[in-house]
Amino acid sequence: MKLLIVSRQERARSFDTLFAGLTARFAHVDVHKLSKLQVHDIRPYLKQTDFSAWDRVLFDIPLRRMGKAAKALRNVQGLVFYEEDACQELVAESKFRNQFATGFKQLSNARIIVTSYYMRDYFKQRGIDAWCIPKAYDDAVLDDLGAQRDIPLGFIGRTKSQVYNERRNLLENMGARCGLQTLRTQTPDEYLRLLNRIAVFLSADIGFNEYMAKNFEAMGCGCLLMAKRQPSEDGPLGLIDMHNVVHYDSLDEALAKYQQLQADPDALKRIATNGLALVRERHRLSQRTPDFAQILQMPALNVPHTRRTWYQRITEWLPGKFA
Repeated sequence: MKLLIVSRQERARSFDTLFAGLTARFAHVDVHKLSKLQVHDIRPYLKQTDFSAWDRVLFDIPLRRMGKAAKALRNVQGLVFYEEDACQELVAESKFRNQFATGFKQLSNARIIVTSYYMRDYFKQRGIDAWCIPKAYDDAVLDDLGAQRDIPLGFIGRTKSQVYNERRNLLENMGARCGLQTLRTQTPDEYLRLLNRIAVFLSADIGFNEYMAKNFEAMGCGCLLMAKRQPSEDGPLGLIDMHNVVHYDSLDEALAKYQQLQADPDALKRIATNGLALVRERHRLSQRTPDFAQILQMPALNVPHTRRTWYQRITEWLPGKFA
């Protein structure tokens, strides 16, 4: 099988580990990494690329970046579209609310991979060929370094977007009441070092119906993960409250459980150790290769018929007259 992977040069989280796994699995793999300018106006790339040269095309460009150009993908045979942000379909504060289902329906020739079981089922109910491959941590660059953890409670990430209003409110309250440190990093190495300094990582993925990659990244670096409970995801992902993760549904519950952990450092260490074992066993990025390969090897969906011109119809009816 010939596989084309279309991705981005500037990706928030590198997928090189996954792409290397797919390259090792398939006989012929080409990876096109588009520049930031190409992503912002993808029409020239779509126009100049003959996608029929490949059996499958894995498209790793956010739907929100495609705009009206997404319609050009309707004629691509063997298309698999990967979307990490489909959870924003149901986020009230998102400007992309209710736009993903509409966009995916236009791509009736594509299998859609999302990162949430909840969103997979949501899209399937709307007639979309949706599949779930959960996010993971890149085990090629992140690990538990065994360092001294001098940040008792921390969070690393963005809070400014209006999509993160509930996240920001929780973090501000936890900062005021128990000293949570909200942090940012610039490089992968800085991110690795900082995660290894955090004892309890507070995840504030509220309203997204999934666990973002930073949850697995924190666990993969040995942090105890304290996360908003996501009932649709916990079972499939193997997350068990107070065994390998600490769940909360409210600010009060998060505060109470954090105080409980502070009073019982042995429990904190045990849960963190169990969490690290879980993600090493099931949620490494290198382990996602078989999941992607399975979907890529499924029979290609049909490309919708395009409306033919009057000239095309006449030449089909009377081929001899125009030979």
